[in-house]
Amino acid sequence: MARLADLATDLATPGPPGATEALAREVAAFGEWARDVEAAWSDDERHTVLRALFDLVALDDGHILVPLGLTILALGYSLPVVVLNASKLLFRLSKKEANDTHFAANAASASELVETVARAPLGSSTALFALGTLKNVCAGSKTVLKAVLRAELTSVLADLVSPATVAELIAQAENDGEARAGQTLVQVTALLRTCLNLNAAVELVVGAGVLPSLVALLDRFAKHSELSLNVARVLSKASLLAGAADELARDASGLGKTMLRVLRSQAQRHPLVVRLAFALGNVTTQRPAVCAALGSRRFVSGLLSAIDRYVASHEQLTAADSSSDDDTARAERLALEEVLVKVVRLTANLCVDHAVGERVACASQLERVLDLMERLAVENSEELVLNCVALVTNVSFFAQSEASEGNVVLAGRARVVRLLLPLLLQPNWEMVYHVARAYGNFSRFEDMRVLMAKLRADEAMAVLLDSDIDDVVFAVAGVVTNLQASPASKAALQQHGGVDALIRVVGSKAADADLLDAPSALRVLDVACKALYNFGHKNSQWPFSAAQAAALEASLTALLERVEQRDLAPDTSPAATAAACFAMVGYKLLEMVEAVVHPPAPASPAATPN
Repeated sequence: MARLADLATDLATPGPPGATEALAREVAAFGEWARDVEAAWSDDERHTVLRALFDLVALDDGHILVPLGLTILALGYSLPVVVLNASKLLFRLSKKEANDTHFAANAASASELVETVARAPLGSSTALFALGTLKNVCAGSKTVLKAVLRAELTSVLADLVSPATVAELIAQAENDGEARAGQTLVQVTALLRTCLNLNAAVELVVGAGVLPSLVALLDRFAKHSELSLNVARVLSKASLLAGAADELARDASGLGKTMLRVLRSQAQRHPLVVRLAFALGNVTTQRPAVCAALGSRRFVSGLLSAIDRYVASHEQLTAADSSSDDDTARAERLALEEVLVKVVRLTANLCVDHAVGERVACASQLERVLDLMERLAVENSEELVLNCVALVTNVSFFAQSEASEGNVVLAGRARVVRLLLPLLLQPNWEMVYHVARAYGNFSRFEDMRVLMAKLRADEAMAVLLDSDIDDVVFAVAGVVTNLQASPASKAALQQHGGVDALIRVVGSKAADADLLDAPSALRVLDVACKALYNFGHKNSQWPFSAAQAAALEASLTALLERVEQRDLAPDTSPAATAAACFAMVGYKLLEMVEAVVHPPAPASPAATPN
């Protein structure tokens, strides 16, 4: 025990300034040595060492106490009281941000905390202190987080949130079992959220089966305010990460069931609703199968009812905010808008499914959404306006004909067209894209084409063809194609530069070296050529000047040659399919242009026979 005596002497002897770091290294080195030799100690020797180490705790210097506490934890693993006291010490130290660097310096020993959690009785104070320490120090140090992940932290946490362990935790407590279990699970879920700060941890969390267990945990503890919010935070963060989002998508229905319960009985818990709707909004984005699985009549009805209630509350808060200088009403209104942003976005996503979209299009709650849009100022509520526009746009697809009985958007299409018009001037390209999509759907109706012309929307479309965003150009070109059914709009589009803009679109795609590998760019080219063909087809006045026709001919010739040079026949990729669609209209347009640019020579008069 000579080395221990030397350590005690060094720690008891006042040193020069800066000596603390050297002493901390000495404590850490002693800990490493003790771990290597402790297996040969007798029980008396172990107790002697531990008593001596605990005597040093009075030093109250985090630089020294962190390695000291980790050493005690490692050497006292068979003595529950020792482990408990060491865990308490480390938890107290972990609550001070200044000690983060000391834990990071001893990251290699942090695995002792993981082993303590794994060995401690379920729900014990020891486990709680060790988990709390891990939560605090991992949030403050990525070095420690990486070290404990290597020590299989995710496997330990996965076991703690598994349904079987949760049931055991609850059963162990004679009274108020769920509340006691909740104390442990709050620490576990907070730690899991921190783990997801590292990309390397995502695969570990998914592989350990944590996410399905969390969905089940949320369902069981939905009314436990802190735990349910912690779980929702983990799930919302996971929904942003590719592998984790895929895993969540597989159990979206389970998460949807829990969210429906929350909307019915805890709709005023805005932070919880925001995170659940955010997670489901992410996993339904560009996943049609998930939208179909989640979009049951019961779930969609619950979402729409919630929107109805939230919008009604928003109206009241807006009135209170405008009639008072009290900041409370404004804060409540902004919090409610955050909820609406997420719930409306989720509803809009679900509407890509045909069955869901048709039901929502006939829902009276859409009137509430339109009322809300009329009250909102884009500069103050841009994200909420954007998501409302996306919802209205998605359901406008289902306004197919006058026979669409009960379709709220179809019945109020004039109101919607007027409401959306100012948004075409917004700098937010996503908003412009959604509005253009809605106009594309509504411009199938003659009365809406007349209204759009009256509102000069056709002029706006001509300008928007010059957007540098392919999605916007694609949607706008679709509107232009529909508007050409009206001679007046066709003339207005031509007058305000629509033809020039479309020719520039074709020219820019001809200059794109990667065009044939870009399906979205090819689709833009296809719809631009269709719109140009419509301008010239059956037009009493040729729409292209000589310079325009020459430029268009050159671009089309170059583009079609590139398509011909690539053998598309065996290729069924999206890019090849889009290229083939373009080629069909491209050849027709080129033939039309060439007939004017290079008219056939007049036939020579027949020779007069002698």
